[in-house]
Amino acid sequence: MEEFISRPAVEFTDVNAAGCKITRDKARADNDKRYREGCKKRLLGTIEKKFKTTIIWAIASVEAGFGELWGHGKPEVELTDKEREFREIWQEVRTEILNKGNNNLRGAQDEIAQYSTVWEGFRTEFLIK
Repeated sequence: MEEFISRPAVEFTDVNAAGCKITRDKARADNDKRYREGCKKRLLGTIEKKFKTTIIWAIASVEAGFGELWGHGKPEVELTDKEREFREIWQEVRTEILNKGNNNLRGAQDEIAQYSTVWEGFRTEFLIK
């Protein structure tokens, strides 16, 4: 007949349980913090893309509507004196538009950085009738 050898059972004391709970809670808090940071980074990237797209499209619209004034699309050597004058003005205005847009982008990013953000994801709700 085989003899059954029993091992001493590991006792889970209140101290062990509390230590596990603290470790688990810390891991959850760390994961939550990383998730929130990722959400904020995602939002900042999306906002940056949208700002830059808006600025560039605004510039493209002005070029499409008024570009003939400064010979938009023409090589520099083919420009008339009037077109050169308008092109110089346009370059200054274009730079100002880009600078103001980028300043506003940085302001929006700084504002968002002050908030806790959580991405809710794409949600679909099904109505059951």
